[in-house]
Amino acid sequence: MKKIFTFLLAASAVLAAGNFQNIQAQSWSLTGNAGTIPPTNFLGTTDNKALIFRTNNIERMRINKDGTVGINGNTNSSYALNIHASSVLSGINITDPEANYILHSTKSGNGYGIYVTKTSIADSTATIYSLNSGKGQGVYGYSTSGYGVYGYTEKGGDLPDPVAISGVYGYNPAFGYGVGGYCFKGSGIYGYSAQWIGIFGDIGNSNYYAGYFNGDVYTVGSYLPSDQNLKQKIRDVSGAMNIINQLHPKLYQYRQDGNYKLMNLPQGLHYGLIAQDVEKVLPDLIKETRYKTKITEPSQPLDPKNLPVQNAKTGETIDFKALNYTEFIPIIIKGMQEQQQVIDKQQQQIKEQQQRIEKLEKLVENLSVNSNTTSSKSSSSSEISNAYLSQNTPNPFTADTKIQCTIPATARTAQVIVSSQNGKQLQSYNVTGGNSQITIHGSTLAAGSYLYSLVIDGKILDTKTMILTK
Repeated sequence: MKKIFTFLLAASAVLAAGNFQNIQAQSWSLTGNAGTIPPTNFLGTTDNKALIFRTNNIERMRINKDGTVGINGNTNSSYALNIHASSVLSGINITDPEANYILHSTKSGNGYGIYVTKTSIADSTATIYSLNSGKGQGVYGYSTSGYGVYGYTEKGGDLPDPVAISGVYGYNPAFGYGVGGYCFKGSGIYGYSAQWIGIFGDIGNSNYYAGYFNGDVYTVGSYLPSDQNLKQKIRDVSGAMNIINQLHPKLYQYRQDGNYKLMNLPQGLHYGLIAQDVEKVLPDLIKETRYKTKITEPSQPLDPKNLPVQNAKTGETIDFKALNYTEFIPIIIKGMQEQQQVIDKQQQQIKEQQQRIEKLEKLVENLSVNSNTTSSKSSSSSEISNAYLSQNTPNPFTADTKIQCTIPATARTAQVIVSSQNGKQLQSYNVTGGNSQITIHGSTLAAGSYLYSLVIDGKILDTKTMILTK
């Protein structure tokens, strides 16, 4: 009996050892496996169950029965891969020291190639953040028929931060562009807004510009802030004509030599003012400006699939003065108003002078009738009518002016009399028959308006006005 028991115990040990070896042969070794037969050998389940991976007895990753993968807790999802990042680790971290793509994705179907959603409404950081420590672009977008980069914000207008309300926001702490756009045949940068501003430029330093265009600018409309509520210390402009008379319009060409060619200055002849001249009269219309030639784009056409890095060559900085031509408009308007006031005053003076002339003519005519008798030597009316008095030239005048007159041969006496506006005689010039010319010297009179009359045989035949300026 004892022998039988011993045999059965030995047989059981042999069978147990054989089963253990079979079980061990079907296990995956922690030190690696050899001789596997794909797809016969595999890690996973043969039933309709998920495959779970744990560390510290806590689930870290799961492959669901439908093939979706969840990492770090998010397992019930329709995504092919769902990752739940911890507070200290990123969702995916890839380190690639090689000179190639760190992440390459190809999509042949419709829809987005990459779609990123950020659900936090309290955080104002970027949904996608790119850092380039080299000389290339932080983000580069290229499209054969659509937008290279398209940004959209739906509720950003409710946020006070201008960065938060940006569909696309670019930041560059050094020299270069925050956002750069390049296009062969269309628009380098296109901005559109249904309710506000398509493109908004701001500047944190008044020495620079919110917008700088290296070339001509075309617009179908232009407005400047002019509301009274935006202004203070409002007062009328005076002495506009004095300002205008101190300006010196010039005809010129822009320089195209050396680095000035990189500024893309207009070619051909141009009319304008010299900023240094204007600065002496209207210094507030001048702004110190500089152009850094190293920001100029390469002259050769660019390959959009292989853009060069930012030109790191140290270029020349061209300092120059810029002129605000827009603010000349109110000065010109005021100058025209002042000129019109002078014209209106002169017209009123001429009207008053004409009235004085008519009174003077009647007075002289009455004196002539009372003091002269009919004589055969007197000029007839027809002969006197042939007399002529021209307008002085130049008029107005500052130095000398000349007066032409025609005197009938039968006239006994003929004079050109210069009078003040109130009819007081100041100068008298005797003239003889035929065509005569007299010269009035401006140095003998003060600046102002004067009357001069042609008097033949005591009768005023014509009176005109001349203006002397100093």
